[in-house]
Amino acid sequence: MSAGGHRANADLRAFVAALAMLWAAPASASEEATASERAPRWSFRGEGSYYSLPDDTDYVLWRALADRGLLHLEARYNAEALHTLSAFLGVNFAFGERLRLELTPLLGGMVGRTNGLAPALELGLSLWKLELYSEMEYVFDLGAPEANFFSSWTELSLWPVEWARAGLIFERTRTVTTSFDLSRGFLLGLAYRHVSAAVHVLNPGAEDVYTIFLLAAEW
Repeated sequence: MSAGGHRANADLRAFVAALAMLWAAPASASEEATASERAPRWSFRGEGSYYSLPDDTDYVLWRALADRGLLHLEARYNAEALHTLSAFLGVNFAFGERLRLELTPLLGGMVGRTNGLAPALELGLSLWKLELYSEMEYVFDLGAPEANFFSSWTELSLWPVEWARAGLIFERTRTVTTSFDLSRGFLLGLAYRHVSAAVHVLNPGAEDVYTIFLLAAEW
């Protein structure tokens, strides 16, 4: 074969290779974009709950939450005890669509006025316009084992419209002292885009009634 023929074959091979690269490039970029869209993203939520107590000092319970796929991270202040900081690591599970069940088992620790460890569970169940949410934890007080305790927060809400809810609440906590082992009451809440607010009234009609004002944002 002549030198011209060799050059022609080489040019043809280079042209075919260039076409193959141009064909593969958009497909590769598309695959990378699809993989990026499917990858779990971070979501965050911040909460402040102001406890208005009739016979005690008011305080604010702070919470910060972060989720990415199965991973759940959470930090709290004034939750298990006043002037106590706690941190939790959990795993997110979800089941169903129309009847939706979400479970997050957690393990955490705390330092401050109370030093301890706490296994916990957060549970959410929703159907139609009804929503049940519950948090439970058992605190092992490392400084005073006799002071170990169980605490919980449960609320059942009805969302007649997307931006408002009403419901019942039940709370068992060591940070508020009342004559009830399990405080109960009602809630009214509003939600708009990434911001929500709620008023919780515990033990209405009793001498040790108290109110919680919640403000939260998520992104």
